[in-house]
Amino acid sequence: MSKHLYLHYNSNHTKSLLNSIPYSQGLRIIKICSNENDRKNKLLDLMSQFKIRNYPRNILSEVSNKLSSLNREQLLIPNGHNIINYLQRFNPEIVNRYDIRIPNVKTNENRVFIVFPFYNNIPTLKSTIINKIRILIEDCNVENVKACAQSFEIVLSFKKTNSIGTLLNNK
Repeated sequence: MSKHLYLHYNSNHTKSLLNSIPYSQGLRIIKICSNENDRKNKLLDLMSQFKIRNYPRNILSEVSNKLSSLNREQLLIPNGHNIINYLQRFNPEIVNRYDIRIPNVKTNENRVFIVFPFYNNIPTLKSTIINKIRILIEDCNVENVKACAQSFEIVLSFKKTNSIGTLLNNK
């Protein structure tokens, strides 16, 4: 199913993006192939496919050297707090197998998310709204509600507003 039609090196994309594709595809192969000989052959095939797509030899050789120094077992260790939290909840045997240390990460438990329509012509809208909410909290007469509200981190985000044009195009 794979036709190996990677981006051509002369395409209109940033060179940093183009240079990262061989490396990221090589990482996939290293993670997927458990047999070392298969892994080496697939990496050689991959580099050949990138040569066909006009990738410079010096970049491919640099990527090959970098990939050959990687340890597959290290790449398979889950990382990132979201993945680790998920595994800890649903597949704790994986967390135990790799003896993963759960990072001490700030959670969303004390965050309040507020979504407003986006108005591009009001540059200080976000800070104005957050300041107004903080003033309202300070003016609150119920002490336990005030203390609870002061403990929240207010996160303000914006969504695109509907216009007649977007409503007509959604049909």
